[in-house]
Amino acid sequence: MIHHVYANPSNIGDWLSARGIQSLLPPDPVQEHFCDAPFVEATLSALRELGPDDFIVIGGGGLFMDYFVPFWEGFLPIAARVPFCIWGAGYCDMKREQSRPPAKLISEIIRQSRLCIVRDELTRENLSDCELPPPVICPTVVAVPTRGGELKRPLNVDHYDNVGADIYERILSAAEEFADRTGRSYRQTNNLIPSGRVTALQ
Repeated sequence: MIHHVYANPSNIGDWLSARGIQSLLPPDPVQEHFCDAPFVEATLSALRELGPDDFIVIGGGGLFMDYFVPFWEGFLPIAARVPFCIWGAGYCDMKREQSRPPAKLISEIIRQSRLCIVRDELTRENLSDCELPPPVICPTVVAVPTRGGELKRPLNVDHYDNVGADIYERILSAAEEFADRTGRSYRQTNNLIPSGRVTALQ
């Protein structure tokens, strides 16, 4: 069985990337696990029961962040005996504070993976000692259906608390200017939705 670990279904980015990954995994059955702080112990407990005939997929989302260190530390001994890959994950390089996890911990886990594909060049550069292949775009792209003949509209998923007022205003201004210049409507949301609610995600 495939066991898919991602942050949670309450964050738009995390859930969208998870849905993208899971859409590519059938026909194999998939069991979800969450590595957000409230779920870490239950997830690690379940993963400890797995063996070499199971497979763990970790990602996507910004899992290379100090917030997720308890998961990565607990996963390290599991990584030594259960096959796994890391897919579509990356750093969340906060602008107002340092938020990276210990590089040695993440590198040690990546070196034990069957495959590690990160979502951007920033992440790949920060893990240069792991000699990762070129990044592949975030798996959210396969979770969002395209509709023929419809003009794509910018959606700004803001992170005001992370970037602060000045950067927030610059991002807002750039997004609105782009929408106006290209004749598109502009939409904005924060990155939180009711946990697992498809209508909110839509």
